Amino acid sequence: MCPDRTSPRPRKSLGQHFLTDAHTAHVLVERGRIGSGTRVLEVGPGQGFLTRHLLEAGAQVVAVEKDEALARGLCPPCPPTTCGFAAGTAPEAAGGQSLRDRPFLPTHSFGGRSAEGTAESQGTSPPPPTGAVARAQRGPVGGRTLAVLSADFLSLDLSPFSGFVLVGNLPYYVSLPILRRALDFGALWPRMVFMFQLEVAQRIVADPGSRDFGLPSIMVALTHGPSLVRRVPAGAFFPRPKVDSALVLFEPKPLPLLTGDARERFLEFISAAFRFRRKTALNALATAHAAHAGSSTGPRIPVSPEPTARSGSACRQDSAVLRGCFAAAGLEPSVRLEQLAVADLIMLWKEVERCWRMPAQLLLDGP
Repeated sequence: MCPDRTSPRPRKSLGQHFLTDAHTAHVLVERGRIGSGTRVLEVGPGQGFLTRHLLEAGAQVVAVEKDEALARGLCPPCPPTTCGFAAGTAPEAAGGQSLRDRPFLPTHSFGGRSAEGTAESQGTSPPPPTGAVARAQRGPVGGRTLAVLSADFLSLDLSPFSGFVLVGNLPYYVSLPILRRALDFGALWPRMVFMFQLEVAQRIVADPGSRDFGLPSIMVALTHGPSLVRRVPAGAFFPRPKVDSALVLFEPKPLPLLTGDARERFLEFISAAFRFRRKTALNALATAHAAHAGSSTGPRIPVSPEPTARSGSACRQDSAVLRGCFAAAGLEPSVRLEQLAVADLIMLWKEVERCWRMPAQLLLDGP
């Protein structure tokens, strides 16, 4: 990796704050259970500080960096081929091919050993990457592997990286979209370790009933058990941010609470409802539905069959239907949403979806 004095400077527009604290890097490696031969996908390597620690642990690293200047800084031109760099490795830049369609990952070896999963390790000779620029550097650590992909994690084809441990010091401004995408492909990763702004980390690990409990907590709890591993002071970064950060470990649940389309529908429901979290749960759902009533594009709280302009009587009808949903779920409509456990929220959502599929008058009349 390039020394800091020659590496590209951090860009404020991308929310870049580079980790400089070795102990924090060691904690991430330890809690991520990263050792010899562990395959790691690193999001946003920046100047490569964490990357170096991953390599020193013996990991096989694929580093995904959106900032092409930083990506090139990780692999500057120099003698023998010991590191792989590919620019434009997002599917649309690789001759219309996704990484899955290509016969190799652009990975070369430190010390002559190729990365697991490359065409070289399978006994075939990889062709040059279509539409990519390859560069090389002498590896500082023998027997380790590194590939650098100049691409946006949010649009990268992630399917080739099944079994990789996912790690990263995430840019503040895009940390939650990155987490959402990582969770969308959560079945690929045996575990994840990410650095977040402290406030965001606290929202992710929050329990029901706390002030911080909300959409991030619920989104994660559907498939993973999060734990706050270490609070990291602002002085551990360059440039120094105004707030502290925290490492969060994500361990997959043996049985996810929701997956696939059901997970997406539930998160849409929760996202709409938690916009009105200061109201009681009943009023939050009713208000979210009324706010969407005249729109065909916003999040839907499915109560009445047709989202049209709401009269007073229609709103009262919606409220009555919702009360029936709470009763069927065994929940009090006067509670606040953040007081409900994730399992209770799922039960409530299922009842509301059931109501959507039934004629409103039948629901009001009862059996």
